[in-house]
Amino acid sequence: MPPGYLRRPKLHTALQFYWDAFWELSADREVGFAMGRIPFTSIDRYAVRYEIDEIDEFDRFREMMRSMDAEFRRFYEPGKKPVREVSVKDLSGVKSVLSRFKQQGPDGNS
Repeated sequence: MPPGYLRRPKLHTALQFYWDAFWELSADREVGFAMGRIPFTSIDRYAVRYEIDEIDEFDRFREMMRSMDAEFRRFYEPGKKPVREVSVKDLSGVKSVLSRFKQQGPDGNS
């Protein structure tokens, strides 16, 4: 198994706010036939609550949420298998996950 697979990257403390915000806002998305985007109104309300009131600061926050959301939704596109977590002790499960990663191109597409 590649060493990088076992080492989880550490999130810089300056980015923790964005990470936490994304997961909080994810609960507001509409889910129907496809997973919807996080609504702008939810992003706006969150920004107001946390006093993100400068336009440049809000734009940065909105773009960060939109980018994270797009990446997250990419894994749940119709017809695409979501990445499955497996125990490191489950050899066949680990092989299956790594095989799916190997089949994907550098941009995450087959």
